[in-house]
Amino acid sequence: MNGEGEGNSEAINENDVSLLIDLTLSHNNREIQEFLKSKELTFSGNTQKLRERLRKYYDSGDVTVEEIIALLDQLEEYGNQHIYLFTLPENYLSLLRDEESLRLHLERHEILELYNEYQPLFLPENPEIISINHDLDWFKIRWGVKKEDFGTPIEKNIIQEDDGQKYLIQKFLIKNIRETTLFQVSMVNGDAELLIHRSTDSNYEQEKEKYMNQIYEIFNWDPLNPIELNPAIVHIEASGEVRTRNINLQTPRMSNIEIVSPSKEQSINDDPDALTTRNSVNMAVGRRGNFYWLPERSNDALRKELYTRIYPDRFSVYGERHEEEVNYVIGRIRHHLP
Repeated sequence: MNGEGEGNSEAINENDVSLLIDLTLSHNNREIQEFLKSKELTFSGNTQKLRERLRKYYDSGDVTVEEIIALLDQLEEYGNQHIYLFTLPENYLSLLRDEESLRLHLERHEILELYNEYQPLFLPENPEIISINHDLDWFKIRWGVKKEDFGTPIEKNIIQEDDGQKYLIQKFLIKNIRETTLFQVSMVNGDAELLIHRSTDSNYEQEKEKYMNQIYEIFNWDPLNPIELNPAIVHIEASGEVRTRNINLQTPRMSNIEIVSPSKEQSINDDPDALTTRNSVNMAVGRRGNFYWLPERSNDALRKELYTRIYPDRFSVYGERHEEEVNYVIGRIRHHLP
């Protein structure tokens, strides 16, 4: 199998470089600053200053297009997502392990040119596959879609109309950004996940069906059922790996009990009364859990606390995170399933 594609950096022109920098800067500045710091370059400043620095370092050769693309990959691919868990049956995994058969399926659907290749500047109006990566460890398909980001208002005016009412008019700079969704499969054991970008107006069930139906069509698979996460919630709560902000429990008679800590810095276990209430419903099933995964209990897998909300059919990750951090939490949730 081939290694991951480097992208078509030789075809990138000056306008492409500016767009690539803009796409990168639509993400959290902290990771961009860490990237510059790792190269022993000046890294301080707001978004505009970082734009100037990246352009300057690109022009001087201190930062390459490939490095910016790799950084964009890191920022886009993991974190701020709703994640569905699946397990591939052995015959589906065998197909992905057979490179010749895999190529035939991709060629049949006219996407073979994306095999171990990447289009970092492709901004489709509707979700389209932008990369297919395949090696001994992972099979990954990634979709991209153009979205418009308004950011914060750059100008505000209050006007009074003829009707005597006052109106607030705000001016925004609209920026094109790209959101990505990822389907990944472990080539070792067939564990699979669909990672959908978190958005306030998304119907995640519909999003799941849309992306997974493309997978089923490409490989002629029968639909896969997401793994139910209810059994993991109470096990995670009791594991000592997390701080519990909120837990929703369903009793055997289908009543719901919700316990919420006073703040995100406190666990329900820190309140003796809340803990007494929690322990009194020991036959309940977890329906939702809001947890902060603790770095000190992660064997150095987490750089800082990672916030998740676990639902019956999926869980969400908040904040842009590194691949190894998200995969660590995926692994721990799977560990706590029966």
